[in-house]
Amino acid sequence: MRRPKTERKPSRISTFHVVATLGCLLLVLLAFLAAGNGPASAADTTPEGSWSDLTQAQLDPYEVTLSEIASISDGYPDGLWRPQQPVTRAQFTKMAVTAFGIPLPDAATTPFTDVAPEDSFCQYIEAARNAGLVSGVTPQSFAPDRVITRQQTAAIIARYVAQVAGVDLPSQYDDAAISSVLQGFPDGETVAAQLRPEYVFALETGIIDPLTDGSLQPQATLDRLQCAALIIRGSESVGQLSVAAIIAAPANSTRVQESDARFDYNGYWRTVNGFRHSGGTARYTSNPGDQVKISFQGTRLVWVAQTGPSFGRADVSVDGRTTRVVDLYSGVTRYQQRVFDTGSLPPGSHTVIMKLRSDRSLYSRVTAMNMDAVEIVAPTSAGGETTTTTSAPRTTNTTTSVGAPSPSTTLAAPTPQPRSGRQRPRSLDHRYHQGPDHDHTTGGSHPFRHPERQRLRRQS
Repeated sequence: MRRPKTERKPSRISTFHVVATLGCLLLVLLAFLAAGNGPASAADTTPEGSWSDLTQAQLDPYEVTLSEIASISDGYPDGLWRPQQPVTRAQFTKMAVTAFGIPLPDAATTPFTDVAPEDSFCQYIEAARNAGLVSGVTPQSFAPDRVITRQQTAAIIARYVAQVAGVDLPSQYDDAAISSVLQGFPDGETVAAQLRPEYVFALETGIIDPLTDGSLQPQATLDRLQCAALIIRGSESVGQLSVAAIIAAPANSTRVQESDARFDYNGYWRTVNGFRHSGGTARYTSNPGDQVKISFQGTRLVWVAQTGPSFGRADVSVDGRTTRVVDLYSGVTRYQQRVFDTGSLPPGSHTVIMKLRSDRSLYSRVTAMNMDAVEIVAPTSAGGETTTTTSAPRTTNTTTSVGAPSPSTTLAAPTPQPRSGRQRPRSLDHRYHQGPDHDHTTGGSHPFRHPERQRLRRQS
């Protein structure tokens, strides 16, 4: 006997379970994403302050990031940053004050009659004035809307760096010192007289550099991107930069240039030119084992060299003993640094040997060393520092530049590579990678970087 068929009703419990399960999964997924463990959204990968006309690819040659740009400047309400737009004096002052962390005054007042208290730049201009970075075009006028020039940007940053480094610019650079630097440039005399100490300091410390044609163009203007990159790199390096030598200049010493006959070079050494080197030239090698020997009569010797991110370590021995390791690495490029001192020696003949090691600092890019000059104290020497230039030194298996290149072509910078992230501290040295002074019309690069470096970086 067949049982009658009964109609099966939908299971409400099953439907409830499904809905509850889906709800739980949704909550878990939302929590997962909120914790940052899910797929990165556009907001996660785009730094604060992204603009439609400014990409990281544009910033890579300057080696700054979108986040860094956003930290010192604002975009426009239409979503643009306008990187090629000229910068006014007021805009640059605000960028500098923000980047250098200069405190703003409580009251928005200023002695400049062309800067109103309600002006959004007023506090920044007054902060810069109080800090000694700006003084106005006249005691009563700041000209906030006037486009800023290269020499004015260099002066503002140089004043801040000099304050941090404890350098009194007026006493550091007299008229003779200023002329000796500026006369090396075709338009050096066009630098404004009142800005020359700051401009020469900026040149010698690498804050700003000549253009690829060897000119300074102090009256030229910079766009927003160039100004921002210049300030960012200046603010990052200011904690590292110190123009005061670690070793004091020895009294009654004679400065002997690297081309003196007392230098005996062994290995592959190149002559490099640059107005920042002592006497305008230095010797450079990147081959471990290369060495230079200095034989002299005296009681003390100090090694003067260039330091920077692309130098390694050297073993230094005095009279065949007392080997010491000298590290030529520094986060920023410094010229004419006293890097080694023999201390007091008995009167007589002495020999000092500097030999390039195969190891280097963790952050150094290249194993290299250089010889710029030495300072020798002799028992019979008198007077202040002098410069000695004599016949060419003895060399063994040494290659020197034939027809030494001019400063406008020596030490070309390597082509910058896109960054996937910070792997080592950036330094002021990186501004040479097609930075604010790169001539994009000619494809030129900074004139004071060694051509060997590009080959070495490709091998590394």
